[in-house]
Amino acid sequence: STTQILQAIAISNGTAQQTDHHIRVSAYHALEDFKQISANIDPRIVQEKIRLCLDILLSPQSQTVINGASRDNQNAIDVTASAKMFVLLVLKKYVQVHYKNLSSQDCQTLRNTVLESARLTVSLLNAASDDVKKSVEFKLVGSKIAEVLSDLAARDFPQRWPTFLDDLYGKVWGLSEGNDMGHGARICMECLSLLTEDCTDSDFNSKISTTRRNDI
Repeated sequence: STTQILQAIAISNGTAQQTDHHIRVSAYHALEDFKQISANIDPRIVQEKIRLCLDILLSPQSQTVINGASRDNQNAIDVTASAKMFVLLVLKKYVQVHYKNLSSQDCQTLRNTVLESARLTVSLLNAASDDVKKSVEFKLVGSKIAEVLSDLAARDFPQRWPTFLDDLYGKVWGLSEGNDMGHGARICMECLSLLTEDCTDSDFNSKISTTRRNDI
């Protein structure tokens, strides 16, 4: 469940006050197992993992509630930048392994979800403007989102994602005035920079085929 994954992440990275060695080892193995989404794993299991990833990625709050507990309850658990970074790593691997087998509708849904996560991250960055630690953490989240967006564009733009540039500008760069504009612009520029690098690298180093590079 989402709660179990968040708890395992909190224990693994030390944000949860848990000193029992066996519990920490169990959390580590749970996360390692969750990251396994290779092509030979049951697709239903993979899809459930991705559903949980997207639930965490799209959490608009800094905390989620466990078993109906209030946000101030000691049982509340943070949806931290570390949690979002973890699910983005899983999502990036999912795109690399499974994206080619998704339907057009599922591809569009995934693209829109990642774009929405970028918007939420910009909002979190704006809200954390006076918190240096959180600002640094969520800038890293924004950079990882830029990587995933670049991977998606490398597979779909322009044929299957003709609105890619418009989506970047309208949903991420041009969110609003003030700090949001700067944070959104940074994510967009990182995404475009990564995509450009993949298209201009030598044939030996590029992750994109020559045909796709020419299309992009």
